[in-house]
Amino acid sequence: MAQPGSRGCWTCRDRRVRCDRTLPHCRACARSKRQCQGYGLRLSWPRERDPKRFIVGPAPVTSTKSRWRPGVGDTSGGDDEGCASFQSNKSYWFVHTGAEDVEVYHDLVASRSDLHSWQRFVRLQWPRFPLNSPLIWSSLELGDLGKPLMQYFYTIAYTAIPTFSAYSTTIRGLLVRMAFSNNGLPAQALRYGMLALASVHRNEDVSISMRYKGLALRALANSTDEVARSAGEAARHVAAVMLLSSLYMQACFMTGNEWISYLAGARELTKKSRFALMVHDSDDISELMDWVYHQDVFSRFSSFHWRRGYGNPHRRLDEVPEYQPYAHPLQAPKPNRKILSLFHDVFDAMKYQPLTASGMGLTQDEELARLLDLQEQVRNAKYVEQCPPRSGTLDVMETEDELARRDLVDMPAVFELYRLAALTCLARTGESRFGLPAKIDGLLEDALGIMRRMETCQRQFPVLVLGTQAKTEPQRRAVVDLLDRTTDALTGRTMACLKRSVEVSWVQMDLHADQDLILDFSQLMRTLCGNCSSVPNLA
Repeated sequence: MAQPGSRGCWTCRDRRVRCDRTLPHCRACARSKRQCQGYGLRLSWPRERDPKRFIVGPAPVTSTKSRWRPGVGDTSGGDDEGCASFQSNKSYWFVHTGAEDVEVYHDLVASRSDLHSWQRFVRLQWPRFPLNSPLIWSSLELGDLGKPLMQYFYTIAYTAIPTFSAYSTTIRGLLVRMAFSNNGLPAQALRYGMLALASVHRNEDVSISMRYKGLALRALANSTDEVARSAGEAARHVAAVMLLSSLYMQACFMTGNEWISYLAGARELTKKSRFALMVHDSDDISELMDWVYHQDVFSRFSSFHWRRGYGNPHRRLDEVPEYQPYAHPLQAPKPNRKILSLFHDVFDAMKYQPLTASGMGLTQDEELARLLDLQEQVRNAKYVEQCPPRSGTLDVMETEDELARRDLVDMPAVFELYRLAALTCLARTGESRFGLPAKIDGLLEDALGIMRRMETCQRQFPVLVLGTQAKTEPQRRAVVDLLDRTTDALTGRTMACLKRSVEVSWVQMDLHADQDLILDFSQLMRTLCGNCSSVPNLA
């Protein structure tokens, strides 16, 4: 005989009739020819216009400023009268976030103390793919593994070298000329550095890149005598060290601060070799110095904020000394590189209080005047058209000239993004420090217009600064689309950390939307940089 259930079936309960509770199906449903829904648990959803089933929280604090809130939009203007009756002309929004981001938000608002670390940045793997432009490297023996890696470096991996240009084609030509002009120890170190970068970028086995890195370091250690005798060998030494620094901008190497040490070594060698006296006579030395200076300027920003960052108690501050300023050796820098020297001053203005030459701090009025003067200089900065660079001296295909032309075509857009990012930094600094109106809406729209037109953008700093200011869904979509296009292009560096940082900044902006307290820009940068296990390279 069938045993009775402990409660009535769901069908009878919905019909509000007596259930005989017979297992497995009740006879009442069988007699009425209805499907018995059984006696187990079932999920239920609020019925339409059922006020007892709605969960309605307090409305956000209204503000005099017009602010955008992300999510599902304004529900008070919908067609659901039952829902509208509970809105009382107030709007509700959802923020797509998680527990870690909410903890960060509470700490930012309440105590400004150390933030709890959020989930580590994901690792981005680079897929393998065939090369379409084979090169002939007949000047030196590279081995069966070295030849395809050198082809890959010349075709793809060189774009992972952070320079001021759009695609780094100029520095690629310089590196190849320096590496294959002789077989000295600095040139060998440079070639090994190129192979190490190519193997990392192509996602080869880590042992391969570590072997080439070790060979490069051994050659550099044994080349001190050659470096002391020749400025050319010293330049090759600097280039090899800078290439090793670039290794730590790839996914599998982003775990240490060695790149800071390599950069410091390159800086010291340029001073000892007195390259400042040669830059006007050598385009190669000038390009090499600009490469070092470009890295140095943006390491100033990231290391300063990383040392003062929140949320990562495992940071090794002893590995990253306080930044020591490095003056650009060019007395008359190239017109389009002047924006880099302006960034040097912009980052000084973002610090707590710059020091004068006499060591005395600036007064608030002097600091404000300095900030306004910097804004005017950056606002008036213009891009100057350049002549195409001369072709390299190697046995290569015509694609080099085509890539160089593409670099020149995209360079005005990259320059403008840098300029708009500098203006945004100054505007946010003036807002938080002096209470000046930021007025960045126009800057942001100009920047997003450029991002929508660009195929890719390898330069991370302007995307980070401008991307964190995006408020609306279309604006944020433009930033994400650019990052996705850059990732899909399989060139340049990994964008996973940059994308995660921008998304975290959006969550914090949304959580601060109803606070009277302004989300301080420098504090946001300290939070983003400080939660990285090592100093991020934003060059």
